[in-house]
Amino acid sequence: MIRFASPLLLLLVVAALLPMAWAPRAGRRRIAVRAAAVLLAVAALADPRWIRVSDRNNVVFLIDRSPSVERSADARATQARVATLAQTNPTWRYAVVSFASDAGVDSPLGAQPRVAETPPNGEATRLAEAVRLGLALIPEGEPGQLVVFSDGRFDDAEEAAAEAALAGVPIHGVPAGERLAHDARVVELEAPPEVSIGRPVALRGVIASTGSGSATLALYRNGWLAEARTLDLAEGETVFTFVDSPTAPGLIDYRVVVKAEGDPVQENDARSALVRTTDRPSILVVDALGDSAVPALLDAAGIPFVETASMPGLSSLADVRQVILAGVSLPDLTSSHVASLEHFVRDLGGGLLVLHGEDEAVGFERGGIEPLLPVSFSVPETAREPSLAVVFLLDRSSSMGELAAAKRKIRVVREAAAASLLILPPETLVGIIAFYDAYDWVFPLQPLGDGSQAYLALSSIEAFGGTDLYGPLDDAVDRLLGTPARVKHLILISDGQTTEVGRDYPSLFGKLGEHPEITLSAIAVSSSPNVSFLERLADAAHGEIYYATDFATLPQVALRVTQRLGRSRFVRGAATVAAHGGFSTLPPIPPISGYVLTYPRPESTTLLGVGDDPLFATWRVGLGAVSLLNTDLRGLWTREWMTWDGAARLFEQMLATTEPLVAPSEGFVPSVALSPLRTQVYIDARTSDGGFADLLSLSASLVPTALDVALRQVAPGFYRGEIPTPPEGAYALVGRDAGSGRSFTLPVTIPYSPEYDVFGVDAATLTALAETTRGRVLSETDSLTPSSARGPAEHVPLAPLFLGLSLVAFLADLGLRRRSPHPD
Repeated sequence: MIRFASPLLLLLVVAALLPMAWAPRAGRRRIAVRAAAVLLAVAALADPRWIRVSDRNNVVFLIDRSPSVERSADARATQARVATLAQTNPTWRYAVVSFASDAGVDSPLGAQPRVAETPPNGEATRLAEAVRLGLALIPEGEPGQLVVFSDGRFDDAEEAAAEAALAGVPIHGVPAGERLAHDARVVELEAPPEVSIGRPVALRGVIASTGSGSATLALYRNGWLAEARTLDLAEGETVFTFVDSPTAPGLIDYRVVVKAEGDPVQENDARSALVRTTDRPSILVVDALGDSAVPALLDAAGIPFVETASMPGLSSLADVRQVILAGVSLPDLTSSHVASLEHFVRDLGGGLLVLHGEDEAVGFERGGIEPLLPVSFSVPETAREPSLAVVFLLDRSSSMGELAAAKRKIRVVREAAAASLLILPPETLVGIIAFYDAYDWVFPLQPLGDGSQAYLALSSIEAFGGTDLYGPLDDAVDRLLGTPARVKHLILISDGQTTEVGRDYPSLFGKLGEHPEITLSAIAVSSSPNVSFLERLADAAHGEIYYATDFATLPQVALRVTQRLGRSRFVRGAATVAAHGGFSTLPPIPPISGYVLTYPRPESTTLLGVGDDPLFATWRVGLGAVSLLNTDLRGLWTREWMTWDGAARLFEQMLATTEPLVAPSEGFVPSVALSPLRTQVYIDARTSDGGFADLLSLSASLVPTALDVALRQVAPGFYRGEIPTPPEGAYALVGRDAGSGRSFTLPVTIPYSPEYDVFGVDAATLTALAETTRGRVLSETDSLTPSSARGPAEHVPLAPLFLGLSLVAFLADLGLRRRSPHPD
């Protein structure tokens, strides 16, 4: 295509052609030659140019040389594939860029595409830097394409895609690398950050293997072999544990190494963990009653502890790692106590273990420490079955027709029962029996609901006849035995003046003794109740007697009994304990004879249960953990546990659930965030009262390296720093505040690079990268096609050619004139 830079000059062509119109026929040939010379000269002045669009394409091969590809891909096959793609379009220009953590040019654009023998440095896969380098190699305005040979395991795939998409250059993917056979790697190693001298260190780890076979597993302590064993690895994951007993305080570097025959990668065979051992007690036992088995269990396990009879302040809690509440009445915990415990757990990362039986939970309903616990004392709306069944036994004999303080006694009985019904939950199973010589179920055992039907039934009760308690009591016990409720209770309002002649009370009392899940509260009315009978009845039914000799106080007494019943919710009787989760490896756990009824929170984990009820539950709260045992450890409900040879192991399992994940130290909570290249260090600093500690002069270093961390405040009480990620191993972050002298130590474990973790192609990432940049994933038979972008237009000047032709025409005109000086 020809274009003119000054097309208006072409108007002179008209002037050059006019002489031909009026020239005589005989002279037109000479005039035409002259006009051609003028025409070509005018065209040359208009600057004619030949516009040619280049079909040249530029391709940059990006070769992933990170360890995950180098160990699983054939370098010669990669070079051969590069050569094949280049030979398909030999007129194109090619370049090669290799990359890992860094990127470098192996061969520039236009040279023979060759992959360098030595890969770039680094144990990461930074594609974005390679993309930027590849884009810089493509001349501006010319079409280009990027072809990445990789397994798709990039650290920055989204950043790389954005760079290429913004430049309008597609990225094509070529899968490189494959899954390795017989690769055994240590993928996990867990250890407590701090333990006390004499307490065993439990190390738990996981080995992942792509094949099966025998392997050797070794544990090193500070570089010395501590234990070695042979493992039979199966394809998949194999869990292992080591137990070590440190004898001196300090930092211990534990390292686990697996060696399997034919293992192609050694870099992923080891993991390390740093544990700090201390001779100061790390557990505080709060035992107000002083009769818990906790101290004996800790002594048996060789765990040092300190013991106190009352709740200490936050400053004392900050000196320990775990707190055990044993024999502490939950209703007696003040708001200050609860706030200190919550700060200890949530902000300092401490562990809290709560043990509560009847004495600790009596009178407790909700509020206080309950939000911190992994269970609730409130019945959830989705409860599968009623938790409480109550049968009221109301004495309606003729003596109840007498007046008491201007009211008939039977009316006061009805009011007392109505007041009790008012505070029971709607899902409670309630039955009402009115007895005299005979008895009636005026309100059969059923859910209370809104109580309207029960109140209506109470209003129909009138005083009449004598007193015979045996029949209604026996019937009520049988009905309760048939209910699904977990708490079953009888409330008797009577003077106890019942006939005993011909009644088999010994058998009835024996039945109550065989079923401790049924309890009874006897409210003795009148000035001369049958105390002897009521005491025998209460003893048989594991209950208590309350006295309301003044009828005016009966409603208040009945309310107190019902409130106590609803709040304590004690489930008595032999109960089988089922273990779940990590507790399922324990030997069979003996039954218990009672527990406190609670309901698990959705976020909690139940590790011991009785049916659907949680017996031992745990959950994470902030940086720490809280666990709760719904029975005592004093032998009241756990008598068989006290003589069981697995009691110590069970208690250690419970204690392990509150093992801190961080090591709180004097108000500092350090943490790190690891990445392949840089590691972020964070310090959450608090004052002694839990407030933010600002404007501190913090410094830290990573030992045993020489890396110093520059910490600066970025938020209230929050400090941040950054260091290069060191090689795999165990380290300690040690820091202090120059102003106060407070210090902190955080064990830091650096795992091996993710490059050695998984081998094989991540097809999803390669596909997403190609689709985002309008590229393709190339199979072994695919070739490159020209880019849809057009190359730059090449302008070839034609003015010299036109001037040359004009000169030829001019010379021809002169020749014609000499040969024929006169026109024809």
